[in-house]
Amino acid sequence: MRASNVAQILINQAGIKGDKVSATGYGEFRPKADNSTDKGKSLNRRVDILIMNSKFNEVENNKK
Repeated sequence: MRASNVAQILINQAGIKGDKVSATGYGEFRPKADNSTDKGKSLNRRVDILIMNSKFNEVENNKK
């Protein structure tokens, strides 16, 4: 749910096209810390954002 919410913010507020955004939730399957403590739970509440290089970078930077 957290990843989906971040994706919606990127689409609705940052103006990124929806077909360029993907959200995947790993929840309990990829924890960074032990979920038995409040600190561990806090560390596991995260969203990783990847910015991928694309063929369009050269065009957007006026390079051909």
